[in-house]
Amino acid sequence: MPRKTTENYETIFQELNVLEPTKIICDFELAEINAIKASLGGARIQGCYKHFLDCIWREFSRLHWDTIADEQLQARLNLFLALPFVKANDVYDTFIELRDWCMVLGMPRNANDFFEYMGRNWVGWVDQIGGFHRPIYEWDLWSVYNSVLEDLEISNNRIEGWHKALNASLNVEHPPVYRFLHELLEEQELTEKIIADLDAGEKSYETPITILRKRQLKNVVSEYDDYGSIEYLAAISANFRF
Repeated sequence: MPRKTTENYETIFQELNVLEPTKIICDFELAEINAIKASLGGARIQGCYKHFLDCIWREFSRLHWDTIADEQLQARLNLFLALPFVKANDVYDTFIELRDWCMVLGMPRNANDFFEYMGRNWVGWVDQIGGFHRPIYEWDLWSVYNSVLEDLEISNNRIEGWHKALNASLNVEHPPVYRFLHELLEEQELTEKIIADLDAGEKSYETPITILRKRQLKNVVSEYDDYGSIEYLAAISANFRF
């Protein structure tokens, strides 16, 4: 879209209402999120985990943490990337416990800049007189805890990959309408075949390593109440290569 405003997003989402979507995975664009709430009120909104990682990594880069060579310190920083796997209502307390634990073990000098960023955008913060300020992005928007347990997607990587593949097959910025429709018809035929294969249980379109990691991740999440906060984040982090 030329202008990513709430009004433009609403125009699109109102047309999608006929599909009655139950869940929508989106980036952390407030205009898009507000439009989904206004136009698709019955749909559950899930912030994309990949885009959460991108946001945190940009902050790491801004603070020059992306070149840290200390492996133990890097492992502690990676625990912040596992926060979306915490139950939404536990996000703030878990963040505070992780922050304090990391400060005891050692953090970069500009750590407070990162903690302020996290408080402002993701977890909330408490002012000097004890008043709590909610973050820009509410906990239940970016917590993927329930999605993992329900075997649902936690990112829109597949869709973005499909877009890139479609653009590559067209190989032009503004293709003729007939060519675009031809590509869409071929995509529909392929998609119907994939659905038929999956319904028949004949074929998996995920690699064995992806299936294994998803299973391991779900095992950890399903035992959430058996872990301490730091131990849980470490177990989640062990399933990813951040």
